[in-house]
Amino acid sequence: SADTVSTVSNETMAANVLAGKRTFYFAGNDTFGDNEMSLEGYISCASCHLDGGHDGRTWDFTQRGEGFRNTTDLRGRRGVGHGNVHWSGNFDEIQDFVLDIVNHFGGTGFLADGEVPNASLGASNAGRSVELDQMSAYLTSLGPDSIVQSPYRNFDGTLSADAQAGRTLFNQNDCASCHSPQTDFTDSRVGASPLLHDVGTIRTTSGDRLGGLLTGIDTPTLLGMWESAPYFHDGSAPSLEDVFVVAGGVTIQTELGSLSGGAVVPDFIEINQDSSAHGEYVSLRSSGQGFAIADVDGGAGGVGALEFRAWNASYGSSAADLSIQVNGNNYALQVPTVNPRHNLNWQAYRVEGVEFAAGTNNTVTVSSNNDTDVYIDEMTVSNNDDLSIATHRGVAGLTDAEQEQLLTYIRSLDGQDSSFEVIDLIFADGFE
Repeated sequence: SADTVSTVSNETMAANVLAGKRTFYFAGNDTFGDNEMSLEGYISCASCHLDGGHDGRTWDFTQRGEGFRNTTDLRGRRGVGHGNVHWSGNFDEIQDFVLDIVNHFGGTGFLADGEVPNASLGASNAGRSVELDQMSAYLTSLGPDSIVQSPYRNFDGTLSADAQAGRTLFNQNDCASCHSPQTDFTDSRVGASPLLHDVGTIRTTSGDRLGGLLTGIDTPTLLGMWESAPYFHDGSAPSLEDVFVVAGGVTIQTELGSLSGGAVVPDFIEINQDSSAHGEYVSLRSSGQGFAIADVDGGAGGVGALEFRAWNASYGSSAADLSIQVNGNNYALQVPTVNPRHNLNWQAYRVEGVEFAAGTNNTVTVSSNNDTDVYIDEMTVSNNDDLSIATHRGVAGLTDAEQEQLLTYIRSLDGQDSSFEVIDLIFADGFE
């Protein structure tokens, strides 16, 4: 006969927190067959946020009126303890997730028959459903102790010498003006008017906010950065090192360009298998093939950058040797080979120091110099106007050793000693 064995003698969670965690993991129907969380029980909050963490993916929420959104880690945030939720700050309470449940999961949202969710940033959705309030209690319980201790710390949990040097650089470079240690390394705030910043990371694919213009991004916390790649709201920085290089701008689909030399746009897109919905792309399979994109906006003119999302699917070890020409100036780009049997091969490759003319009188031409099989999906143009507000790129002025120290400090931030960080910062500012 089967026996039930209890593995927990004393439950440490409060009853409403435990019930909220169960709701967070709940995907199916209740005993009456109602689709409370999702249609036919196909998804739960934990599907993307297992144990409150993140799935490391960037999702295309264009159909939601947003854009490309990198899944955030919920651990340490205390619900809305860090401020509004989402990169665009469009939810000011956890109960607002009833909008996702109803509008996108196909669930009833745990609401009574005939009831509909209130709009975000408007009338409160709290107090309308026991389950939603319990789920809020669970997420609010995820404080700093839910963040895994960083392996970049010393064994006893203290900051290493490199991390301490990085903290000095963090303060000297004014990083704390937005990522303040006093407020969980963010300046986010809760309410109908979140503090959004345009720091030169917004792209065409960043989409909208609440049906209107996306004017900025809510400042993310730096706690737990060591295990929360990719970075930025759209996942455009695969690593922390890339954070100091990547910038926003206008993203152009390459298949809209003029093809030459036998370049083609394949009539199938299943090769584009990286959980994104980028659609068509240009295939360059031999020397002399290429494409040109006209009317590129150079802003006020000056030095900018180009970023290409590409994949060299050639067998062997030959890198794709590409020539990039902008208004008569030539630039080189190499796309290394990767194992074509893997599906996650699309990578971003950047060309810095590109000279643009003012206005839209710019043409970018891309051509292959060797017989490799390279696919190019999209091109992001960061003109000088875009780079001028991308203040994070200023870190590139540090030496390699200083950049590594700064990164070590950021990777060490895990919320385990935030109070000590604040005290040390006050002393460093001369307020002893």
